[in-house]
Amino acid sequence: MIVQQLTIFIISLAELSSDYDLSFQVRAAKSYSRIKKPISDLNALTIAFWMRTSDRNPGTVISYATKVGDIVQDNALALQDYSSFNLFVNNKTVFTGLKVNDGQWHHVAVTWESAEGKWYSYKDGVEVKKSSQAFQQGEVISGDGVMILGQEQDELGGGFNTQENFIGDISQLNIFDYTLSANDVYNLAYSCDHVKGNVVAWSDFRERLFGIYYLSDKSYACDCECILFTVRI
Repeated sequence: MIVQQLTIFIISLAELSSDYDLSFQVRAAKSYSRIKKPISDLNALTIAFWMRTSDRNPGTVISYATKVGDIVQDNALALQDYSSFNLFVNNKTVFTGLKVNDGQWHHVAVTWESAEGKWYSYKDGVEVKKSSQAFQQGEVISGDGVMILGQEQDELGGGFNTQENFIGDISQLNIFDYTLSANDVYNLAYSCDHVKGNVVAWSDFRERLFGIYYLSDKSYACDCECILFTVRI
């Protein structure tokens, strides 16, 4: 009995660890992770993560869908197409200017806040683009929806299209209910700390995985030599 309890405890700790990378490489498998924990209303956010891909299709990193009455908001929040990354908020989209499908590890961060409709995008800790006009100002992303890593939802929790699968490696994806500053993002990209988002933490994504995937024994995303020689200007 003691041995069984100890084994369960060790497995539980492993499931909650954020020290891993996740790889989806089989397009036909429609692989994904579905967040188990409830999501609260969002009027500001930061999505930050490491990823590596050479895929030329408009892959989806994260999608969040909600249902209010009989109406499904399939793109309540989404980040799609790593050749330019479109940010969706309540079915409206803005182009972030982020291109990261060159086969190398990159740190990506996007922020948005409802009060003034401002957004910023960052690649490898450096700002790439920011809002020139208000985007979805006054909007609130409703809670109690379905958050999925690796697929774009055309219906609540489903309706996946293989052309929009995430294909590649991803790590340390965290979502916060506030906007990180440029300095915060830079430190996040270069400190390699395993921080935890207060909306969703990277450890949450390993609780409910589906399809064909690979989990590394530790996180190698932040070990890439490219960050050691990058100078902030």
